[in-house]
Amino acid sequence: MYNDLHFRAMNTDVSAWLWNADANAAQRALREVERFFHEAHARFTRFETSSELSALNASAGQPFVASPQMFEVVELAVKLSALTDGWFNPTIIGALEAAGYDRTFDAIKESSDRRSEPASNVSAASAITLDAKRHTMTLPKGTRIDLGGIAKGWAVQKAAQQLMIHGPCLVDAGGDMMTFGAAPGTADWSIEIADPIDAENDVMTLHVRDRAVATSGIDRRRWQRNGLWQHHLIDPHTGQPSTSDLLTATVIAPTTVEAEVYAKTVFLLGAQAGLEFIDRHPTLAGCVVTAAGQAFISDSMKEHLHVSFTFSATPHA
Repeated sequence: MYNDLHFRAMNTDVSAWLWNADANAAQRALREVERFFHEAHARFTRFETSSELSALNASAGQPFVASPQMFEVVELAVKLSALTDGWFNPTIIGALEAAGYDRTFDAIKESSDRRSEPASNVSAASAITLDAKRHTMTLPKGTRIDLGGIAKGWAVQKAAQQLMIHGPCLVDAGGDMMTFGAAPGTADWSIEIADPIDAENDVMTLHVRDRAVATSGIDRRRWQRNGLWQHHLIDPHTGQPSTSDLLTATVIAPTTVEAEVYAKTVFLLGAQAGLEFIDRHPTLAGCVVTAAGQAFISDSMKEHLHVSFTFSATPHA
């Protein structure tokens, strides 16, 4: 039987589903997932001075002894920044704050005023020094990092791996999803991707198993500042909110960390270059929706995954 739990953590809605005949055991496993997410929030949030991330940012210029969890996520961030040619860059926190993302998104929606925040240098992620033997990391002086998206993907991945011991499962945190196994009598999990233009409908239904899905876009997380629309997807080359031709980018990948980072990368690259990026990576599949209301899919999405579209989607040429 399906067992599920829904809660809020890491400033987003989290849901977890587990197929297990023992309802009591399933609920215990699901509660452990909730506990894990709250621990991840306390460690990785940039909005609380008591977090480990805040301590790391305050230590810039000096070696910082990191927890195993922090070291793992920062190491992944550095690696994936290199693999995306810098399109994913965790040091853009100053640009996020300048755009108005200087508090949680819930707080942004509730208030239009903006707090003053210290400036932050934008550096290449490769400038972050990692010492695996001593478990230390050193940020360049004056540099701070934001791990919001990648830490959320990491938490989803870890939580799903924790749940899969108890049966087929799916964990979803704000659209970052990981699936393991499938319920008896089914081959996979059906995942609906919302239409960024009409929230009452879905763009498509994906059928995935043992894979991750993430969507990055500007259809929901945006706000006005000085009469102009702002959003959280920063172009690291300009330090400004991206002017990509996309509304959303959805990526299927082996892990939630990869899906989250690559969805953001594809969005920043735009429709043509983003789908070309997916085509160069055989483990990925993807779909993009443009601001003009067109949907395009990668060859890998078309050939290897069963996808049902609610409106016409064009294979990438």
